Amino acid sequence: MESGNKFETYPGLNPERAVGAEEFESNQEAEKTEAELLLAAFENGSRFDDEDAKAREYNARLDEADELKDEINSLTEAIGAKSQQLMGLSLTPEQQRLLYEIEQLMAVRKTARNGSERAVLDVQIARKTQEFSDLPVTSQQGGLLDEILQLMRERTVAEDTLAQTISL
Repeated sequence: MESGNKFETYPGLNPERAVGAEEFESNQEAEKTEAELLLAAFENGSRFDDEDAKAREYNARLDEADELKDEINSLTEAIGAKSQQLMGLSLTPEQQRLLYEIEQLMAVRKTARNGSERAVLDVQIARKTQEFSDLPVTSQQGGLLDEILQLMRERTVAEDTLAQTISL
């Protein structure tokens, strides 16, 4: 059994004489280094497809959030402008008091740091605005009040949409 040549006794141990030796050698040559694999993935673009999709989605959400912030700011400015128009009309002392309180709440709302503070202030502003509209008003005052209330509703919707966009 010991003839001095181990491979004669166990031919499967000799990779050169084993069946499929050509396949074994070609597999070693076909095996690529990590750098070659990365280069191939870069060349066909598959490596970055997921990362690019995530980056595009993130950037789209940021763009949408910026647009919503701009819309909210313009609605807030429009509310302020309509309130100024309302103040320019002849108002009763009670109307002047309520409008002043609404303006103060809106100023505090602008500096609010989070959504819960703004929500509390929105409720207070809506309550004061409702009190104002319950007072006898002229048709011009009523029209401005309706516009202010509509702008406030639009702003609330935009803020809710912004919160959903950010939280995704």
